[in-house]
Amino acid sequence: QMLLVWLLGACVLFTTLALFLTFLALRVYSRRKAAASDVTRVVKGRTSVGFFHPFAHAGGGGERVLWCAVHAVQQSHPDLFCVVYTGDTSVNKSEFLELARNRFEV
Repeated sequence: QMLLVWLLGACVLFTTLALFLTFLALRVYSRRKAAASDVTRVVKGRTSVGFFHPFAHAGGGGERVLWCAVHAVQQSHPDLFCVVYTGDTSVNKSEFLELARNRFEV
């Protein structure tokens, strides 16, 4: 019975240690990946504000709100650097800006 308690404790300790080490590894990985990103290089040392919209290139009403908000921030705070985070990974920066200019006139 004492052996069973010891084995159970060892399993809990091992599982906790494995989860902690996995967390640390993921944290180091994500920080290195973020440090190597284009956005980090452009924004580094500048005051910035981020906007998130999962589908910023769909051209609907939600996108109009997004681009009007970006435009309003740029007009009232020209020193801020605006970054738009989106799930649209197949669309490049120039296509996003073209959509905002042509469809929403911002």
